Amino acid sequence: MALEREKAATAPAVTVLMSVLNAEAYVDEAITSIREQTWRDLELIVIDDGSEDDTWRIILAHAAQDPRIVPIRNQTTLTTSRALNRGLAVARGKYITRQDGDDCSLPERLARQVAFLESHPDCGAVGTAVEMIDPRGASLGVAFTLTEDGEIREQLLDRMCLCGPTVMWRRECLERAGFYFDEDLSYTEDYDLCLRLVEVTHIANLDIPLYRYRQHAGSVSNRKRYRQRYNKALALERALARRYGAAPPPDKTWFVARDYLRAAIIGLASEEIAGAHESLARALDHDPDLLRSGPLVEGIVSRYTPNHSYDAAIAFTEAAFALLLPYNPSLAPIRARLLSQRHIQAAFA
Repeated sequence: MALEREKAATAPAVTVLMSVLNAEAYVDEAITSIREQTWRDLELIVIDDGSEDDTWRIILAHAAQDPRIVPIRNQTTLTTSRALNRGLAVARGKYITRQDGDDCSLPERLARQVAFLESHPDCGAVGTAVEMIDPRGASLGVAFTLTEDGEIREQLLDRMCLCGPTVMWRRECLERAGFYFDEDLSYTEDYDLCLRLVEVTHIANLDIPLYRYRQHAGSVSNRKRYRQRYNKALALERALARRYGAAPPPDKTWFVARDYLRAAIIGLASEEIAGAHESLARALDHDPDLLRSGPLVEGIVSRYTPNHSYDAAIAFTEAAFALLLPYNPSLAPIRARLLSQRHIQAAFA
């Protein structure tokens, strides 16, 4: 008991988890942004998920300078969820949050989130607004989001309306929601965790941009688009099953069907043909009439059509209707209209 009391007394108030993979271009800046937080009582657990570049050396250099940094190295890549679970297993903080290895936190981020949770004991988690930045760190604008619990939990059925790495959780609430990142849902583990959190506590979001979210070609949202969208649908499907059992309301399952349809079109664009057909089958299992919604189908096909050339756009549109979407009278005019638009654009170009 004396040892447990000593550990509790020395435990930091905040644990920051950071999983990184081949992030030598950005990880120094990411770690520095946590070391320079105005909130000093923290530990930063950095998990190198099998990097093959200079990432591990950079992590060790920071750890040698700052005893608050806990370096962990995976000899092989485990995926983000598994890597984060390794960090979570040794996290000691009363509050736990994340930081991606290619992003940055503004100096007052942790202090403001701790202050909010301390003054709102009914709230179990809080995120922040974000500033989008390009690979060089130049601002692309601020992405504001929902702030109140009611609107957040409603919108979570439709989309991830929080920036996952910004969310700070109370340890006891995370334990009630399941003290883990779902390893079956890599690339959308933050969304799944938020769905579980709102089942046990209130959640909020600060409207102050305290996190700089970097967009670049090597980011997960670009490299793993199909799997991210598929797992998003799967996470929502599981959440509805937890809440409603075997018969969720149709207006809720529609969101699942729509997300699987999006995954199908993204899978086709990514040349993951088997996955595209599986995703479409799951979409129609949840809503057999989904493809009769012309505006929905047209919007999704248009959104995910490759745009690097007119020939590619035309070929993809033809393939979407020939190889993936089954023929029905509702889809024929959509196919004709989209192809007509593509050919007109090509002719004028």
